[in-house]
Amino acid sequence: MDYRWLLALAIVGCSTSYATDPSLTLPADGGGEGGGMPVDGGAEPTGDAGSDAGMEVAADAGDAGADAGPQIPFASRLVLRLETDAPNGLSGTGAWRDLSPLAQTITIASGTATLQSSGDAGAKGMLFGPSGAIFDVADAPSLQFGATDDFILVARATEETPLEGMNGCTFHYLFAKYNADGATALSSRVCAPNTGAYLAGSLKLISVEAQVPPPASLLTSYGVISFARYMSGTKIETYAAGASLEAAVVTPVDVTSAGSPLVLGAARQNGTGGVFGSYNGKLNRFYAFRAPPGTFSKGDFDTIRAYVKSAAPLP
Repeated sequence: MDYRWLLALAIVGCSTSYATDPSLTLPADGGGEGGGMPVDGGAEPTGDAGSDAGMEVAADAGDAGADAGPQIPFASRLVLRLETDAPNGLSGTGAWRDLSPLAQTITIASGTATLQSSGDAGAKGMLFGPSGAIFDVADAPSLQFGATDDFILVARATEETPLEGMNGCTFHYLFAKYNADGATALSSRVCAPNTGAYLAGSLKLISVEAQVPPPASLLTSYGVISFARYMSGTKIETYAAGASLEAAVVTPVDVTSAGSPLVLGAARQNGTGGVFGSYNGKLNRFYAFRAPPGTFSKGDFDTIRAYVKSAAPLP
């Protein structure tokens, strides 16, 4: 069942909606400790793409960026590296160029790539939303995260979604890689009902995710946003500029989504359909790390986020 259409019904005021289901009502504080959903992930995974295919990359993955400062931690586990302000960070079309040794293929799915300068000289952000673009990162074995692989997808971004005038909300995706079932997806999305916004890192829509209220600082300045999984697929973590929440995953969820692109700035219906749910904000840097089960610890995620937060130039 594609739960996005239930959300659409809520928005136009039909009787079946998230807002009328008590189990799906956003807490008054916009998330917090009640936001994690340590529940059953559904059916047993159909397969685990947890082999090391595409996960071990060249150790010099930290050498191609915009600065000669500290090297990217865990560079051998880097499967995607986007830096808007790197000298060679964008292609001739305006799409990002993947600076990792894997050189993932990136295209503009819709809109026009639009940059905004801010902060240090040379620092730029890619604008999302009505005036920006949506990007497809083509599927590849290295971007098929399976049921138990460790991963962290981490961005330096703003989050500028205004509160909506109702208890329901429209989803706005920073990134998403949906499966054909329309519910299973590696994704990070914002929901901003009138009761308060939340950021959800998700493996399966509504049922397997961790939610945090994004700090107000993200409305006007760049901060670190991440979604991570570790402990052999049994724990996930959502992080937004210092606010974080972990949630247990009872049954590992297979988010391989073979054939579906990793979409930046929106999502694709059932993985490969039309784009929807555009993000509101700007993206300066984006990294994806993937490793075999049991490789990363929570402390490792902190190390990665510390690098992303301080990497020069600062937007």
